[in-house]
Amino acid sequence: MRPDLIIKNRKLNHMIGVIGIILSIIIIFLALKNLSWLYRLVGVCGIIYYLIDMEQKLEEDHVITKIVRIFMVVIDISYIVFSMIFAFVNVDL
Repeated sequence: MRPDLIIKNRKLNHMIGVIGIILSIIIIFLALKNLSWLYRLVGVCGIIYYLIDMEQKLEEDHVITKIVRIFMVVIDISYIVFSMIFAFVNVDL
């Protein structure tokens, strides 16, 4: 692996760790308040983890170009936002 990707992955892993701690605190709060919200949050976290992991593997294998990566990031962000909106907004409203 190239040294610049190792440094970049360290920064990304640190950021993911901080986000994981924040989400853990939120999960504990939601588990005490409402169990169905806990299930929804775990599902959204799984989706986010899968998207980040898939993008990292494609980048390490040099499969995607910069333009394709930008396109993937835009699609991933919109997918995450819509997943969070649809997971926590009641459809009956």
